[in-house]
Amino acid sequence: MGKPLVEVAIAIICHEGRYLITRRRRDVHLADLWEFPGGKRDAGETLEQCLFREVEEELGVQIRIETHFFRLEHDYPDRTVILQGYLCRLLAGDPKPLSSQELRWVSPSTLLSYPFPEANLSFLKQLAERETG
Repeated sequence: MGKPLVEVAIAIICHEGRYLITRRRRDVHLADLWEFPGGKRDAGETLEQCLFREVEEELGVQIRIETHFFRLEHDYPDRTVILQGYLCRLLAGDPKPLSSQELRWVSPSTLLSYPFPEANLSFLKQLAERETG
């Protein structure tokens, strides 16, 4: 039997020239690493619905999806993940780390200095070089 396949929607939230990243809790897969908000898509849910739900649960905010930024597949020893990344803007609320250890707004130039899961590395360089506007 093959490894589980997990589809994940990621919100790359840009605000005032910075990206919002969160630090994973110590008791979860890929503990203590930094990531963008988002999570696993539930059965019957679109990727966009997943993103809105996860961001509300994790940060207590509403977002607007501006565009689909990437899709990538990555194999970990215990699972395969399909990451779907969306560039987003805040609509309402002040982000709070409701399900992570902490959150930070980081400039594109410092993004690569944070430890992220291996699957994120292929698009982090693109984001680090991108104008957030």
